[in-house]
Amino acid sequence: ATKDNNIVKYTTGKKDDFEVSQLDTPLGNIVDFVVKEEFKNVYVADAKNNRIVVLDDKGNFVKQYKYIDNDGWKDIKAIAINDNESKLYVLSGTKLYEITL
Repeated sequence: ATKDNNIVKYTTGKKDDFEVSQLDTPLGNIVDFVVKEEFKNVYVADAKNNRIVVLDDKGNFVKQYKYIDNDGWKDIKAIAINDNESKLYVLSGTKLYEITL
């Protein structure tokens, strides 16, 4: 992730094509992201928009997660995904949230 909230992808030191697309609201403040070779998706914590954005390996929008109440997730600090990509954990302020994917 870059300072201007873009995501770049490198493979063996070479920059690959990767463009975030199909978002209704652009990424505003990337504070964390999770990607692993064995995962089919990339998970991006967007603190400005209080959401977690899920992208495929090409940057296409898959889905997003937002807290039901607009007052929740106002201070996203970090995210994590379990090894089988079935649970998402969101640290917002001092609270930890678990979401089944």
